[in-house]
Amino acid sequence: MCSDIWLEIFEYFETIELFTIFPRLTNRIDELLLTNNEHFYSRGFVLDGDLKFFSEEIPLHRIISLSLHEEFFFKIIDQFSKLRSLKLIGGMIWVTSILEDITKKEIKLEQLTIVTSRVEALQKFLLRISSIISLRRLEICADELGENDVISKSLLLPSQIEQFILTSSSIIDWNSLLYILPHFSSILLLNIGLIDRHLKTIPLFFSQNLRTLSLSLLEVPFIWITNLLQTPNSIVNFKLTGLVHDENFIVNENWIRLFELAPSIVRIYVNLSLEQDKKFYYYEKFQTKLRTINLQLTCINDDDDCYQHYGNEHRWWNLKGRMIKA
Repeated sequence: MCSDIWLEIFEYFETIELFTIFPRLTNRIDELLLTNNEHFYSRGFVLDGDLKFFSEEIPLHRIISLSLHEEFFFKIIDQFSKLRSLKLIGGMIWVTSILEDITKKEIKLEQLTIVTSRVEALQKFLLRISSIISLRRLEICADELGENDVISKSLLLPSQIEQFILTSSSIIDWNSLLYILPHFSSILLLNIGLIDRHLKTIPLFFSQNLRTLSLSLLEVPFIWITNLLQTPNSIVNFKLTGLVHDENFIVNENWIRLFELAPSIVRIYVNLSLEQDKKFYYYEKFQTKLRTINLQLTCINDDDDCYQHYGNEHRWWNLKGRMIKA
């Protein structure tokens, strides 16, 4: 159906004079897109504060993908009856009110992305989201995560979410995640960051459906990674990014051992930064060892004058690559 529409537009394009093309073409596109006789759906619709006029002719019931900003002053979320993917950008009070409207209207939302400055109580917020039973993918991007008020586990309903992404500029409380994760029994992909070195426990639970685990680290020791993978799991893809200080991250024997600890792992993705003063990192023998497992260690900034100015030879290194199980 969409291809027929564009064919008609191109045919119309060939029949008009160049100096009249833009206003007439725009009107014709609007006419084709807004007609109720065409049975197609719209994706990537964006409503933000720059929109000063909103036309009632827009068929909101045929929009399935929407990005909504808090600055948008029309409250019309209940008119998006076919909405499947939603991105909310704004404060938590506003986000919560929008989610309440979605629940009341029984919109069968499948994907939800939330971009906000601060999530005050993650567990309570996830409790509210769990009422959207159609949801399969949840992404939360917050500048800060506040203190968690522990709620009763009986209130957390088993979730059908298959992809859960939680990223923050502040440190994520891993213990709080341990409290929540058992309710994500259907999860296939888990992406968490930022996790720091002040870890008191390691996970005792992983969903047996989990296939992809991605972690963003801040000075987490390598031993924590090995302890993590010793827990029973079915992870196939394992990804590590972030900043580390532990030299064990660049010893190739340690990486090979991870495949032994978690036999289900097939691929390990690495993109880590570290600051060290080890000159032997440059040696070909050392570099060759890393290349045998498809890892590459490069100096990010090799300006000798810059480092000597600070009275040491510390350098920033980047360890990057993808290891595949033999």
